[in-house]
Amino acid sequence: MLHKSLSLLALGLLFTASPAFAQGNEHDGHHQTAVQSTTTLDQTIQQLETMIASKQLKSTHDVITAATTALEAITPPAAQKERFEGAAMQLQTQLNALHTAADSGNQTLSESAMKKVRGAYKLLQATLK
Repeated sequence: MLHKSLSLLALGLLFTASPAFAQGNEHDGHHQTAVQSTTTLDQTIQQLETMIASKQLKSTHDVITAATTALEAITPPAAQKERFEGAAMQLQTQLNALHTAADSGNQTLSESAMKKVRGAYKLLQATLK
């Protein structure tokens, strides 16, 4: 039941990152979608931390997918594009490692991978300021 609830939450997060939820004119809509995607990414990273800490490794798949989708939807400021793309690739690599660790059921490896996800996410956040 918990897995189903978490899957539904992840699905809801995916929809909020969708351009269909953007409002206003095209420029404002693009900005709104980028803001929503950044918010969704932040929420999914926090959710993953909670899941790993509470040893819910098998439930992380959909949340990692939601984080990846949100990451792909973020458009960085033009001046930060190169830095952002490097940080985004690093975060995606760490999310993949977390996915592998969680699928293996290894709690220690998952906790270590989560720390790397958090670090890569902080680097990504710095490129958006």
